[in-house]
Amino acid sequence: SDVCSSDLGDGVNLLMGEAFTHINLATVPLAADLKAMVIAPSVIAMEFTKEQFVRNFFRSGPNAFMQFQGLTTLMAKKYPNVTRWGGLQLDNAGFKFAWDMSTALLKVNYKKYAGKDIEIMEPVLAKPGAPEYRVQVNQLMQQNLQGLLNMSAGGDAINFLQQIGRAHV
Repeated sequence: SDVCSSDLGDGVNLLMGEAFTHINLATVPLAADLKAMVIAPSVIAMEFTKEQFVRNFFRSGPNAFMQFQGLTTLMAKKYPNVTRWGGLQLDNAGFKFAWDMSTALLKVNYKKYAGKDIEIMEPVLAKPGAPEYRVQVNQLMQQNLQGLLNMSAGGDAINFLQQIGRAHV
């Protein structure tokens, strides 16, 4: 179409991308056809570095490997006896990727820095924007966890942490 063969509009060819992975996965592939450059602030997905690499896309923050390598190294060094992990994962592409990357690196770094194999339970899933997490909190409390991974953000994270805090008291 004419839109794809011309500039995006009025000479604007630089776009600030969305912070969340799932939105960028849908929109970034259009950048080259629109002759646009997209800069995203905090997309962690590695797909943009590998399988879905587009020359027109730039990440201005760290990727998932960088973020979770540092965090999991710290956990293994500071809490070497925490060997049973589980957690909450919001059910979308970005948080699934964050769960997969963080748990893989957690296993590697506990072996490397604490000399231990760890157990990681399947994540308890929740719908983004859920008003309450009673069911998820109950599932997590029954798992007898030593460490909790929270793959949520913003209001969802605050809401979940408040509810699990009240349940733990």
